[in-house]
Amino acid sequence: MTSAKSKGSQKNLYDHPLPDDKIIFWDTNFVISALFPSFKERYENLCSKATHTPLSIAELEERQNLAYLFKRHQASAAFIERLIQSEMNVAFSSILFTEVYFGIKYIELETVYGSREQAKKELGDDPKILTQHIPAILRNWNLFLELLGKFPGRIFAINPTEAVIVTEVLRLRIQYGLTPNDSFHLATSITSGCKDIVAFDRALTNVGIDEGLNVWCTFFQKKDPGVARTPGLGNRPE
Repeated sequence: MTSAKSKGSQKNLYDHPLPDDKIIFWDTNFVISALFPSFKERYENLCSKATHTPLSIAELEERQNLAYLFKRHQASAAFIERLIQSEMNVAFSSILFTEVYFGIKYIELETVYGSREQAKKELGDDPKILTQHIPAILRNWNLFLELLGKFPGRIFAINPTEAVIVTEVLRLRIQYGLTPNDSFHLATSITSGCKDIVAFDRALTNVGIDEGLNVWCTFFQKKDPGVARTPGLGNRPE
């Protein structure tokens, strides 16, 4: 008789001890969250406006969501410093490079076109609009490379080409309905033996825990009154 798979657990970026095996797997949204708080200016503008003008209901909701993202950015940046100071090893799927590039590109375009949906439309109509954004995109790409440089000899970028990884990708897609990219991240973590993964995507978080992984996804501290938890934006409801 096959024994049931034991579940993993949520881990808090501030409070929980780092893994004993000295390795943690990165999902792309963690890297983006740590390095590129593109929403910071809008959040600060809303906070400033609220000091002298009542905000509309829509603005209050937006500020609440942006406050959540800002807390997540702060926690992600602090967690990276924990990893650096503890000389942790870091693993990730090589598709992270492509996803970070796309994230950086759209973060830059959103500053001009206001939303990712509009940026995608404008880019689809005329790819040449990227020309004027090349310096900013390269500047942010270099920030990403500088981050990797803070883990000398401790970065393991795994090409998800082996049959065992692809088989696991297909299983996760079929069993849980994960997106292809989430399936690749999770399958690479599972097959490489990484028991700890840092991620904020709710679907990946839930499946990772069900698959026995420790998912570093929460970041509200015990004495943190600032922001209500927002299910669906990162933290798994407790």
